[in-house]
Amino acid sequence: MMVWGLVCAGVGRPLAAQVSVGTEQNPPEVAWRVVEGIRVRVVAPAELVRDARRLATLIDVLGASDTTSLGGAPRRVTVVLQGRSATANGFVTLMPRRSEWFFTAPQGDGLLGANDWLDLLAIHEYRHVKQFDHLDRGVTRFFSRWFGEPAQAAFLGWTTPSWLLEGDAVATETALTQSGRGRMPSFDAELRGVLLEGELPSYWTTVHRSFGAFIPDQYQYGFHVVREVRESQGPRVWADAMAAGTRRSFLPWALSSALSRQTGRGITGWHRATLSEMQQRVRQGAAAAPLSPATVIGRTPAVWTDDDFPQWDGDSGVVVMQSGLDVLPTLVRLTPTGTTREVLQSPGPISWGVPHSVGGGAVHWIEQRFDPRWGNRSYTVVMRRDLRRGTTTQLGDTTRWVAVAAAPDAPRLVVVEQRLDRTMDLVELDTAGVVQSRVSAPVGDALVTPRYAVDGRSLFIVRVRRGAGRRIERCRVPFGDTSCEPLTDFTHEALHAPSGNDTLLFATLPVNGRDQVVARRIGESRWWQVTRRPVGATTPVLSPSGEAIAFNDQTGRGRRAALMRLDRGSWTPLADSSSTAADVQALVAQERADNLLARADSLSTAQPLPDAPYRPSRQLFNPYGWAVLVPPLGPSASVRLLSQDVLGTLGSSVGVGYDFNESAPSADVQVSWGGGYWLVDADARVSVRRDDYPSVLLTSGDTLLGGTWRWRETSAGLGVRLPLRLTRDLYNTFVTLQASVRETRVSNSTLPSVFTSDEGSVRPVTLALSAGRGYGWIRDLQPVWGQYLTLVLRETPLGGTFRGRQWMARTRLFAPGVIRHHGLLVDLAGELQARRSSLTEAAPYRFSSLLPFARGYPSVSAAVASRVAVDYVFPLWYPDLTLVQTLQVRRVRGAVFADDYRAVRRQFVGSTPATAQPFDTVVPFRSIGAELWADTRWWYLPVDIPLGLRYAWRLDPSAGGARGGQVEFVAAFAF
Repeated sequence: MMVWGLVCAGVGRPLAAQVSVGTEQNPPEVAWRVVEGIRVRVVAPAELVRDARRLATLIDVLGASDTTSLGGAPRRVTVVLQGRSATANGFVTLMPRRSEWFFTAPQGDGLLGANDWLDLLAIHEYRHVKQFDHLDRGVTRFFSRWFGEPAQAAFLGWTTPSWLLEGDAVATETALTQSGRGRMPSFDAELRGVLLEGELPSYWTTVHRSFGAFIPDQYQYGFHVVREVRESQGPRVWADAMAAGTRRSFLPWALSSALSRQTGRGITGWHRATLSEMQQRVRQGAAAAPLSPATVIGRTPAVWTDDDFPQWDGDSGVVVMQSGLDVLPTLVRLTPTGTTREVLQSPGPISWGVPHSVGGGAVHWIEQRFDPRWGNRSYTVVMRRDLRRGTTTQLGDTTRWVAVAAAPDAPRLVVVEQRLDRTMDLVELDTAGVVQSRVSAPVGDALVTPRYAVDGRSLFIVRVRRGAGRRIERCRVPFGDTSCEPLTDFTHEALHAPSGNDTLLFATLPVNGRDQVVARRIGESRWWQVTRRPVGATTPVLSPSGEAIAFNDQTGRGRRAALMRLDRGSWTPLADSSSTAADVQALVAQERADNLLARADSLSTAQPLPDAPYRPSRQLFNPYGWAVLVPPLGPSASVRLLSQDVLGTLGSSVGVGYDFNESAPSADVQVSWGGGYWLVDADARVSVRRDDYPSVLLTSGDTLLGGTWRWRETSAGLGVRLPLRLTRDLYNTFVTLQASVRETRVSNSTLPSVFTSDEGSVRPVTLALSAGRGYGWIRDLQPVWGQYLTLVLRETPLGGTFRGRQWMARTRLFAPGVIRHHGLLVDLAGELQARRSSLTEAAPYRFSSLLPFARGYPSVSAAVASRVAVDYVFPLWYPDLTLVQTLQVRRVRGAVFADDYRAVRRQFVGSTPATAQPFDTVVPFRSIGAELWADTRWWYLPVDIPLGLRYAWRLDPSAGGARGGQVEFVAAFAF
């Protein structure tokens, strides 16, 4: 009887799986400081302490301000100011409760506006903190008080749409600043384009978006629904609906029901009303004025495609960054007639919203580079592709060059450099990336979207100054000691994307709620409207000849590249460039919370908050809740106390459980440490185990009746991991090294002595390597091209009662199919475990198999096995179908497969055990079949849940049942 199969059950499970920290840490050399406010605790690198003090004061002011739309001060929160990442981002999360803000300001013109980046993050993200606490009441509060943040997160994801949270936060930043996103036409241009040319999408398709058609993001949609309901029903309507909904938050429709009781209309009704009213306004506005002539170049796409940032390549063509539902980001050169499309290159991880630049016979763009180990440290570099030779080179490595402009003819570049103290420099480079000159911006100024003038002797740039707004400046290159020359006054309007020559300046400015191209003579103060486009015209670039401009024209199929010859006689003087519509003014009036930024600045200057060193040892244990698992989710019940510090350095848990199958208790502790270059996981577990043993007929003729035996199983494990992110191009590339040692000991066994003793220990050492590279895009079902390798070795070199060895190798190769978005997968794997060479030696320990078994067969155990599987996958339908306001079917896809699994079984043949010789038999398990999958989403959960049916035809009846087929239900989670 193989009792040792029970001794080390679970050896193959990953150590500390429930608390393993990832790679989202900062390098150890960061000197962290902490600023303690009344309502916030800001943890920041030493070079950002000045900003941390100001932000802590601002959060204290925001927390004390009882804004009309959502009053009440939330609980104290920790904010981590990330100072090593080159990504513009921010978020609020639970488990543990915290907010993280990334200090690099965005270069895209649809987000920053005229705001200071950290001020904007403080207002937007702290609104999420208020939302989370406001929703923590009723049923949600009952469970969160008992089980902590995991319960609160579950109810938030179950019942609260993300568009409401993001739309409310955008409405708040719009009301509390002079340049929030709701005031900028570029923010919702995609939504207006869809409404101008298309039909209204259903509510649930808008919530979960679509593989078949473009649906604008939750920020645009959410802002307008929140605005529409507030404007009609008053500022408190959403706060009251959320509060009422939490009383029945065990129902996913509770929020809609509460809104219906208050307003007479549920969420789907407000969805239709909001989009219908917007569509009517957009179409009336587009028809109200004659359009300026322009030639849209390139073919009209079948599905949404953006041709972003058209840049002149001489007068013979333009280079655009093309991307969409069906197209991964690709640099493309288009001729002015649109008859020729030349693919130049698919870049690596780009910085979204940052324009590329063409000059000196090359195209230049910004890409991200990642620290292999430290996930919160990243960089940005300049990529340069020679348009004649077709070669690509990288400029910079551990740099933070966040924007680039290329001189038209001379081999010069100018980049915007983001420094670690949050100051910005304009830096002149040669084509090898060597710094030639630089000029620094004052502390607090942001420099965005540089662009060389057509003559190449000067540079246009937008300066964003905290409290003042935006203005366009012209800088002479090479840079000297003199500052750049202002060409416009500061404004809080969304003035952006300057270009031109030595006499004429072009830019983008809001006109009657739409972005349009405007122009002015340098030295004059009057703007002239150049374009009149139905949704908006942005990013103008003057041609080298000075006779035409290229710009982006927003349409219902995406941003198109358009050309327009200059006709100054058709330009009209611009009287009013205000983008603050009446509905935005209503939001401002509703909040009644003016001058918050000014009050915070005054307090911060008069009473600066002190800072102190951050003491990691005091913060490592940060319990945030309980994880509870009960049947039918598993055969056992368990309760775990979870903890993780806010810097993601230490995760830990303590748990107890009870296995109902074995009627046995257990207890364990798990720790995961990410403070060093190698991640360390450790765990210890003790449990009581139980099993039944059979009756035995003894040679004396007596019978030993079967019964139940118990034993104690004590195990401990220590492992190290080194996950490395090595992406430097289109392919997402990773390598992970793992090593672990574990001991499991069996004691206090009640098994009768007639059986082989089961007491003892096994001490496996595991070494593993996984590596892969591949790429795919939105509609692809799997990587278009990809290669993935896994190698595992398990051995018992440290002694112990039981010995074993296991080798496993597996590779998966992905390739495109015969039609776009079809895919081919070839899966090759083999496994070898130690076996007895004779019946007289002890049987080795059998590890659990790491190979997937042939589909259609019940799995069997084999010490030696191989697997070959071939899958061909393909999309079938994009239905965007809603079933009973619960289930959204986003895509239906199919697959055909063939499996060939070979198991080697060892038998012994001989007259006596001592003379018996091993005899191996290869047993095939072959099957073919098909699968039908539906990619679904349920309620407001933001994850795909694929549900499918599989028909597998067994080709080898002797291997696992009769020949023939069977239908199986299959499901998987895809995050």
